[in-house]
Amino acid sequence: MRETFLENMFRPHVVKNKLFETGNLLYNISPMGYRFLYRLYKNLSDREERKLIRSMLKPGMTALDIGANIGMYSLFLGGLVGSNGRVLAIEPGPENFERLRQAVNHMPNINAIHAALAEKNGQLRLFLSEILNVDHHTYDDGEGRPFVLVEAIALDEHIPIGRPIHFVKIDVQGAELAVLKGAKRMLRENHDVKILFEYWPYGLRAAGHEPSDLLSFLQDLGFTIRPVGISQAKWECLGSTKEDYCNLIAERG
Repeated sequence: MRETFLENMFRPHVVKNKLFETGNLLYNISPMGYRFLYRLYKNLSDREERKLIRSMLKPGMTALDIGANIGMYSLFLGGLVGSNGRVLAIEPGPENFERLRQAVNHMPNINAIHAALAEKNGQLRLFLSEILNVDHHTYDDGEGRPFVLVEAIALDEHIPIGRPIHFVKIDVQGAELAVLKGAKRMLRENHDVKILFEYWPYGLRAAGHEPSDLLSFLQDLGFTIRPVGISQAKWECLGSTKEDYCNLIAERG
């Protein structure tokens, strides 16, 4: 049977796209309105992720927020690690970073860094989405996006040897493997580090990697990987469409 107009409108990915369109409009005309809507959305959509993070992060720990956007997770992490802890919030998008900086300005335990993470230090092109501020890419997906040059840093060059890192959150639209390759030494040093990352097969392939490459890289370093908020069976079936993604947690032991 053909779907009715209303049935199509209330399909999950259609609702999500409409919400994103509304959010992007607010991003441009009402930053405060956008922040309120985005905080509400993340609180609802990431309930399981936040519950998991609360069980892992304690006062005094150090966390990395990679792909920090406007700072929603940075503030959340900063509250959990407390005044004796530390959060490094890393965001390459110029406008996103300015909003991130303003959002965390009152939190001395959060250090905002304007850069993209990569396998090695240097510069790279950041391809900007004119539709969604959460969808900038560090690779060319062939859509003809405008781009800006941004500083690229490798975590192994930025994080001092021996500095404990307890938790890493990564949301970089398909560039996760490059981020992790630039952090191999740090990941080996910190046996108990937990990594929460977005798993988006479509984006990984657009960035030039097979999804299995990302998983194998972490498994070779001794990490066990499991999905957050969805079943193992559903996670293993992801990858058929652009809308297929989920969050995964990687940990040892």
